[in-house]
Amino acid sequence: RPGGSGGNGGNDLEDQMRRMQERFRQRGGGGGRKRGGGGGSGGTNFGPLGFLVIAGIALLAWLSTSVVMVDPGQQASVFRFGKWQTNFGPGLHFHLPAPFEEHELVEVEARRKTQIGQTMDESLMLTEDENIVDIQFSVFWRVKPEAPQDYILNVKQPDIAVEMVAESVMREVVGKTRLQSVITTERDVVQTEVANQVQTLLNDYRAGIQIVSIQIDKADPP
Repeated sequence: RPGGSGGNGGNDLEDQMRRMQERFRQRGGGGGRKRGGGGGSGGTNFGPLGFLVIAGIALLAWLSTSVVMVDPGQQASVFRFGKWQTNFGPGLHFHLPAPFEEHELVEVEARRKTQIGQTMDESLMLTEDENIVDIQFSVFWRVKPEAPQDYILNVKQPDIAVEMVAESVMREVVGKTRLQSVITTERDVVQTEVANQVQTLLNDYRAGIQIVSIQIDKADPP
């Protein structure tokens, strides 16, 4: 009996030890899972400081739309909801950020060239004495420094606009001039008259374009 009692007591003791180990194991595993879960949620939570940083970056990006740097030879036209407000010359300037105000840079000192008379439909013109003259000429122009907003708002295809107006005016002036005068003695007079009339028409259209000169490259009988 003593031996049997001792054996049963040993079995009871072993059972109690196993139950205690299982409790510790379960508590340890549960704690680990909680710590792991807490770490994962902390990685995706920016917190108040993170949101402040993001908001600050967004604010700076928005405010940068109000800064304009105008290089020499440029003008910046400022528009508020599509309506022109003012022009900025060379230098650093500021205006209201988008979408309240926006700006567009324009090269106002660059001289541009439009050639007319490259095809027979353009080049053949009738003179006052009813002769045909073959004319090819170039129009040198630039954007008006005092009115870049007109160039932006009123002219969608400036080269085509200059070409159409200049060709029409040249035909009119040639039609009032004798052939010999066009090809020899009065070529300069024709160039000046065409330049003046083209400028007047472009001003009427508020095109924001300044005619620098008209140059007749060729004026011969066909």
